[in-house]
Amino acid sequence: MRRFAFAFAFLFAFALATSNALANNPNNPESYQELITIYNNSGSALTSGTVVIWDTTGTAGTTLGGYVTTTTSADSNLAAGVVVSDSIPAAERGVICTKGPCQVLMANSTDGTAAAGTPIGTSTVAGQAGNAASDAPIVGTSLQTSAVSSDTLVIWAYINPQSIP
Repeated sequence: MRRFAFAFAFLFAFALATSNALANNPNNPESYQELITIYNNSGSALTSGTVVIWDTTGTAGTTLGGYVTTTTSADSNLAAGVVVSDSIPAAERGVICTKGPCQVLMANSTDGTAAAGTPIGTSTVAGQAGNAASDAPIVGTSLQTSAVSSDTLVIWAYINPQSIP
């Protein structure tokens, strides 16, 4: 019995050490993200990299998490973050990044390309980021140049939604 307890304790300690090493790995950008659970109220599935806003039409008082949706309004003041779950089906819960490095879908064909260090906001393409107007609310800051004119481009950005009062 002592051998079994010792073996169990050893395996538990090994598993805990391994999970901490992965979570605190400085080479893993995801270890620097602030994540929250949300409820997809958009009416369709949200994929990884989708920019979402707070849905002010969601039902208050539920325990499902904050309601989010997409927008076709450029530089929305309701930016919530970026989807990091592989996919969040409509009317289901999932995870978004509200702060930290994250991969983001860019609407380059409608908003033009973004240079590294450029503020990005919501765009006129649902679920995609674009160049933020001067003094406009932002989703975050581009960490790399998005040089391709395509609406399927995914770039790294530092997510930190900020609204303008």
